[in-house]
Amino acid sequence: MKHRIAAGLLFLALVMGFTGCVNDPCTGASPELCGQFRAQVAGTATVGAASARAQATQSAIDAGLAAAKATAIIKEANAEADRAAAEIRLAQEKADREATLEARAAEQQATITQGKADLEATTTTGEAYMAATATLTAIQTKSHQDTLNAIGMFVRDVVFYAGGLTILFLACYWAVNYIRRKSAISDTPAGTILVLPSGNPFAARLIIPLLAERAVIDSHDAPERASDDTIRRKQVIDLALAAARANADVVNEADVIEGSGWAEAGRTPQPELPAAIALPLPSNIDRSRLVLPPPYREIAASWRPTAERMLLGYTPDGQPLYGKIDDLLSVTVIGRQGTGKTTLERFIYVQCVQLGARVIVWDPHDDIVDSLPGTEACIEAETIQRSASQVLAILNGRRQAKLHHEQVILVIVDEYNALVHAAEVAPVIQELVTQGRKYRLFCIVSVKGAPAASFGGAWIRDAFSAHYAFNCRPSTARQIGFDGEAARQVELLRPGEALLEGSAPPQMVLIPQTTIDDVRAIFPTSSNGNGAGSGAGSGETVIDQLPGNGLGSGLETGLEVGSEMGAVDPQKLELVRLAMMRGASVKDILQQVFASSTSGSGYKDALAELRRYQAVIASQGG
Repeated sequence: MKHRIAAGLLFLALVMGFTGCVNDPCTGASPELCGQFRAQVAGTATVGAASARAQATQSAIDAGLAAAKATAIIKEANAEADRAAAEIRLAQEKADREATLEARAAEQQATITQGKADLEATTTTGEAYMAATATLTAIQTKSHQDTLNAIGMFVRDVVFYAGGLTILFLACYWAVNYIRRKSAISDTPAGTILVLPSGNPFAARLIIPLLAERAVIDSHDAPERASDDTIRRKQVIDLALAAARANADVVNEADVIEGSGWAEAGRTPQPELPAAIALPLPSNIDRSRLVLPPPYREIAASWRPTAERMLLGYTPDGQPLYGKIDDLLSVTVIGRQGTGKTTLERFIYVQCVQLGARVIVWDPHDDIVDSLPGTEACIEAETIQRSASQVLAILNGRRQAKLHHEQVILVIVDEYNALVHAAEVAPVIQELVTQGRKYRLFCIVSVKGAPAASFGGAWIRDAFSAHYAFNCRPSTARQIGFDGEAARQVELLRPGEALLEGSAPPQMVLIPQTTIDDVRAIFPTSSNGNGAGSGAGSGETVIDQLPGNGLGSGLETGLEVGSEMGAVDPQKLELVRLAMMRGASVKDILQQVFASSTSGSGYKDALAELRRYQAVIASQGG
């Protein structure tokens, strides 16, 4: 409205000015009046214009205010719209969150419901399983209890009857022995000395009252450990006999009543009883009075071994120590290098050859018999392995044919600890030690240490009949059976000295010097090295001429058998002879002994060799 008024006033001023110009009042008027009029008119116009401008400015200001207000209103409206949109968005987000939470809650509720259902189902199944398990356990427990009851009743019955039979057997055994002892004692002539080990109270209580009036009683001081042990009891008796020999006119060891714990030695009664003797151990020996044994070459010039009398060594006072072949064979020899083990092996070897025994040597160092003509000395591991297989075959053949009186075969094993890793000899040694003695096969094993595992078990190691211990550690001596004071004494031994344990208590022995030259001097051979002996027939050695002594046929001596038909291998000869005794076919003999097939070019050669071996056996009366 104000704009319109301002515009009207401006228009009126213009009209009036124009009218004034048309109708100029100054026309004809004086110049002063005309100038004043014009000045008035101009002022009026200026005022109008200023008023119009002011009004226009006011209008513009009002318009700006209105625009600002409108802008503020618009901004307020926009802000209100934004707030509304924000509220809507917040409401939407809230609704979405609530929907999500409700969905999750519903899902969790469904999971919980399913879990409860599964738990109830599992609980039901578990209860059923536990019930079934409890039922099965009850059944098994009852069955197990019934089984245990049955076993217990069976064991009780077995123990009851076995105990009764054992008591009955012991009663009968005691009665028989009592009657036998009483009978033997009643026949004892007056003036007989009975040597009773004081460590055996049973024997003393039994015998002393019966013979107090008609015999002289000597109670020998013996180790306490010998009281109840059968083997130790025998050792004590041997010690007592040794003590009685000093005062007895006649000692008859054949009159020992086995198992009774006493022995007798006929003599004139003496008031003084023999003193207890000390074991001949190194610490008890006065070395200033030690008597060294002569070389075996000198011994062999005036003495010859037999199966019942073989030389085990010499006592420190120079006396020979004798034993049977069973006391000397199946022996372990232990000691450090250079202490005399090889000398002992040669010493035993020579005696066995003199007996007519066949000797096989497994000597990887070639130290025992060197290159003695005709000796079955195996040096290489392959040769030793083949020889071991043949020895085992001979043992099995004798066992199957039940041959208990064949030629004695002695296997000497040197450096067993090294050899057992190079060839499969341990099983053969086990068989020889445990079964060989029944069929006259023996072995001497030289070792540096004797752990039970190397022999296949302690029971095999302990099955040897005797043990020679040269200088070594006490722990090593204990491995082969020495215990107590004897084991501690081995470190005091000098070269050529050994502790011998077997049927008698451990004692120090001296081994006669037996060299390769001694062996050759005892068994001279021709210089051509083929085993021909001087003064013997073609191909024979002095050993071949030794007379038979019950150990063999007298024709087989452990060396190669020589004849007009050529030399033959003694081991193959033994295998062929055993196979023929079993009635084996020619085919089996060719395959087992000569490793030959029944066809081909080698068959004829093997058959010809078999015929030659059969001819040798026939010539020996086999």
